[in-house]
Amino acid sequence: PAPDISRRHARPSGGGGGMSGAGGEFSDVMAGHNILAISRPVEVWRATSRMRGIHSQRIVSMCVRRQLIYICTADHNGRDHKVFCWNANGSSKAEEIELGRDALGAGAGGASGSEQRPNIFLDPTGQHCFICGADGDNFYVSMRSTRARRLTAWQGVHVTAVAFDPDTCSESGVGSMLIGSASGSLYEGSWGPNARDIRFENLHVLDQAATPRVTEIHLERIVGDGGGVALFILLSTAGPTRLYHFIGPGPLPELFKAHRSGGGLTAYTELPGSLPGSAERVIYRAGEGTRQFAMLTAHGIYNGSVLHSVPAAAAAAAAQGQHGG
Repeated sequence: PAPDISRRHARPSGGGGGMSGAGGEFSDVMAGHNILAISRPVEVWRATSRMRGIHSQRIVSMCVRRQLIYICTADHNGRDHKVFCWNANGSSKAEEIELGRDALGAGAGGASGSEQRPNIFLDPTGQHCFICGADGDNFYVSMRSTRARRLTAWQGVHVTAVAFDPDTCSESGVGSMLIGSASGSLYEGSWGPNARDIRFENLHVLDQAATPRVTEIHLERIVGDGGGVALFILLSTAGPTRLYHFIGPGPLPELFKAHRSGGGLTAYTELPGSLPGSAERVIYRAGEGTRQFAMLTAHGIYNGSVLHSVPAAAAAAAAQGQHGG
C-alpha cells in the first residue's frame, strides 16, 4: 500500500493552541470528506453529582463504545487514578471499577503529560475493557462486573494502542487484537473465559534504535480483485512521527513472519517533528472505492488516501488458507 499524504493545515502560531486550536482545524479538514463534524460541546452529566470522591479530580482519558462510557480521572498531580463506568442507556450512576491500591501509577522514567495518562480500550462489542497504566500495570474488566482482573502476561508493558479484529470479538471473548507499546513493540493478544484463550505474544519491533511510541492502530481485512483476503494495518507513532503500513495474509503472526522473511524492510512515511509526548492520532475511513485518513500531529494536520491492492502472494496465501491448504 502507498499512503498519499498531504499537509492540509498547520497549527496556527500563538493564541489558543492545544486541542482547541487543532480541533477547529480538524473539523475544517475532515468536513470536505464527510468523515467528522465537530459541534459545540454538550454536558452529558455533572461528574461531581454522580461520582463520589472525585470532586478534586479531573478526567484524563475516556473510551466510548455502544452505550458504555469508561472514564479515568486523576488528581491535580496526575496521580490517584480512578476508573468509572457509566451505562448511558438510562443509568444515572457511574460505578467505580475496583482496581486495587496503588494501581495505574504515573509511570517510571520521568514520564510526563500524555505519556502518564492511563489508556482505556473497548472491543467493538463493548463487552471487554482493557485498562492500561503508564507503569505497565494492565487490567481487564467485563461489562458485567466492576472488579478488574490484573493481566499478568501484560505486566511491565506500557500499552499505548490497541486494534481489535472485529471478526474475532464476541460476548465470550476477544480472539485477536494487535497491541502497540511505548517502546515501539507490537504484540498479539486474546482474551477468553479459559486459560487457553488468553495469549500475549511479541510479534514485531518497529525500530530498535528509534523506539517510536505507537499512538494509534487501524486493522482491517481487504479483498483483492481475485477474491483473496489480506490484513491491512495502518499505525502512527510519536518520537519520531511516522505512519507505518503493513499488508499480508493473516493471521497476525503469519503476516509479520512473511514480512520478516521478505527482508524485514518496514514501509513508513516520516513526518516533520520528533516530539515524544505529542499525541499523533489517525482517523480512518473506508468507503466504496476509497480509503481516506487524517493524521493529527504536533505540527499540523495531514490527510490523504491509501492506495492498495492485495499482493499476489498475499492473495494466494489467503486463498490457500480459505480452502484448507
